[in-house]
Amino acid sequence: MTRIAETFPLVSIIMPVYNMALFLMECIPSILKQDYENIELIIIDDGSTDQTGEVVHSFLDERIVYILREHDYIASMNTGIFMSKGKYIMRMDADDLMLKGRIKRQVEYMEAHPDVDICGSGMKNFEKDDSSLYGLTGHTSIISSLLLYNTMAHPTVIMRKESIERFLAKHGTLYDKEYIYAEDYRLWTCMAMEGFRFDNLRDMLVSHRISSQAVTSVYAEESQRMAEKIKTEYLKHAIQEICRKGEAFERIVDDIIKLSAKNLLTLQDVRQLVYVLYKRILK
Repeated sequence: MTRIAETFPLVSIIMPVYNMALFLMECIPSILKQDYENIELIIIDDGSTDQTGEVVHSFLDERIVYILREHDYIASMNTGIFMSKGKYIMRMDADDLMLKGRIKRQVEYMEAHPDVDICGSGMKNFEKDDSSLYGLTGHTSIISSLLLYNTMAHPTVIMRKESIERFLAKHGTLYDKEYIYAEDYRLWTCMAMEGFRFDNLRDMLVSHRISSQAVTSVYAEESQRMAEKIKTEYLKHAIQEICRKGEAFERIVDDIIKLSAKNLLTLQDVRQLVYVLYKRILK
């Protein structure tokens, strides 16, 4: 391990778990058997009532750090971030699988692109080879499209630790409890507004399980409501940025607002129009 540590930077993989014993038997090996060995796998047990703890302890690997907490999902994720020691922080969900070469591929990309703070990847649906999700590539496309939807798949991201520390120095925490069930979307919009840079790799590096137990499934209505709140907040930021770019843009924004006030444009129409303008000024 000493030789590997000298060659490759440490990667901290943060994985909160809650009653995931059944899935961990597959998920943990998919991480430990990666061709990139210099990792710490921080598993935060969010108050599980099944055999999650026993399953984790059955893996005798010194790279695993197990933490048992009371049930509080957002606090558990933040705990994992605070405890991380790596140059890079990587997210992983306990019911997903890490595909071959993920860590090495993303680390190599981050090392070659020091201006990028957060990088995601493609994600294929579990056991469905013909069903895949590819994230938008390129910073401009990603942050402008945040007006319309969450452009970063949370379980696929790798984040630069020094970038996260800059964010924490200002905000004190990474994931905001007030935006639970859409906390990752909120984080990306906050970081975009503060000038952090994003990208996505086209490679499919995570196999994603669509499960009825997933937070997005159980709390779908709350997640959608929170996403709408985030979109509205980010829309205000985008309009302000457009207006800062010159009088011509400001007149266009005024026209959009007037049409919206007369119910001639829906909120979704407004977002689409602002998205086009915002993407243009970003370029």
